[in-house]
Amino acid sequence: MYRLTYLREETLWWYLGMNRLTDLLLDRARLPRPAEILDAGCGTGGMLRRLARRGRVTGLDVSELALGYCRRRGERRLVRGSTTQLPFADASFDLVTSFDVLEMLLPPDHPAAFREFARVVRPGGRLLLRVPAYDWLRGHHDRATRAVHRFGRAEVERLLRAAGFGVERSSYAVAALFPAAVLKRAVDVLRPAPAGVVRTDFWAPPKLVNAALAGLLDLERALIRRGLDLPFGLSLLTLARRADAR
Repeated sequence: MYRLTYLREETLWWYLGMNRLTDLLLDRARLPRPAEILDAGCGTGGMLRRLARRGRVTGLDVSELALGYCRRRGERRLVRGSTTQLPFADASFDLVTSFDVLEMLLPPDHPAAFREFARVVRPGGRLLLRVPAYDWLRGHHDRATRAVHRFGRAEVERLLRAAGFGVERSSYAVAALFPAAVLKRAVDVLRPAPAGVVRTDFWAPPKLVNAALAGLLDLERALIRRGLDLPFGLSLLTLARRADAR
């Protein structure tokens, strides 16, 4: 999965659309320039260069294999560590991002990760999260990526408030493909993978299909830009701000 991510995260429609949604939310965050940024769970490093347009970025991941792919991209500000025990001093960053990482943690560990995000973010700083939506949608791809939990908006907002964050924007995304995903998950239940076989949704469509799917996410981005938070989808993006005083 790390190899597939490394090969596709700069061209696959899902990443293209999500990256532009990320830019939209961060453009409105009014970060200092340059900002100190932590990408918590940076994976193979596809977002590090993009975030570097806004400041100095540190990538953290628990996997040495993932950090090795980051180094292939030329990244050097890398730290091995866990989101539940961040190896940084209090109030070190203006922005913490976490893209499709928290689903790897069991629910009892989620509060610790949110508290750690709050600890290392400066007063008034931002946290941008992207997580997969709806735990009942877990399927073959989640098992392939070792995801053990998917999130609802109310759940994420509760965890944020408990850690000392206020929510600024929270919207689902990939709403256009939601019905197809529900149907696919139903088929997965009826036709489980044989023992020892790993199935994933990580496929590269033809260029025209890839562009069309990225265009669907651009349409959603236009709605979100106009102030509409989508009520359902396959992913959930949330921008939160840490209180000025704790």
